[in-house]
Amino acid sequence: MRRLSLGLLMISLLMGISVQAQILTNPVQDYINKTTLLNNILSNKRTIDLSQKSQTKGSSINQGNSKTPSQPDSRAIPEPTKFNHTGTFILPKLWAEKSGLAGQGDAEQFFTSFVNLYQQTAQKDGFPSNDLAYAFEYFVVNSYMTYHDLHDVEYDKDPRVKRGKDMFDRLTIINEKKLLKVTLAQERTIYNQFKTTLSENPAIQKMTDREKQELTELLALIFGLDFRAYLKGVNNEDEKAIEQARQTAKMYLERLTGASIERIKITNDGVQW
Repeated sequence: MRRLSLGLLMISLLMGISVQAQILTNPVQDYINKTTLLNNILSNKRTIDLSQKSQTKGSSINQGNSKTPSQPDSRAIPEPTKFNHTGTFILPKLWAEKSGLAGQGDAEQFFTSFVNLYQQTAQKDGFPSNDLAYAFEYFVVNSYMTYHDLHDVEYDKDPRVKRGKDMFDRLTIINEKKLLKVTLAQERTIYNQFKTTLSENPAIQKMTDREKQELTELLALIFGLDFRAYLKGVNNEDEKAIEQARQTAKMYLERLTGASIERIKITNDGVQW
């Protein structure tokens, strides 16, 4: 498994804004320039390794509630990836102000919808939304599903299904899709992977609650923009738009891992490449 630099990851994600998000180029760059959010991360040279050791360590987090005398009380151990929410969103308003879009209120609502989607998904699947580990898991898993056309969409417009030559072929494809979809158990393994690696990162340990919330919202927004473009392409049966969104997701995953998309797999052991 390849090694992953958190600093390079964030540079890649932030500088890799897709074509369909061109309206955000200036506000995102302005945000990078004016905030100290990324400085602590980007100045950190320590790489993190999503190794089997990390997976094993991470997976132990949710393996039951029983304790032996030799085990510490996990409630007494701080969780560096979690944060206390400010009670209001931070980036949607900031991006609306910087976007130059007509109707600032509408722009803020537009960006807020992506953070709402993130929070709603966390609640539905039983994850803490105020946790950087889940923010990264959400970003990775859903980008993976975008690239591989694994999102739930209307059958008649499903990009995978439409590749079928006939009814039998399409039924085979839809059954294959069900098998390829990321399971909740696999998501929990990936969450634990990020929980382990991020918690051990000194830059994460030094981040304030507000900085962690901003980074969480950033990941939700970047994915949300690409997901919106993907769904719009599917609904309009616009193959060019669908492929553009898929390529954006591919870019995110390849820059994150340093591996080609063909090598990136999600299995019961988590993210592997």
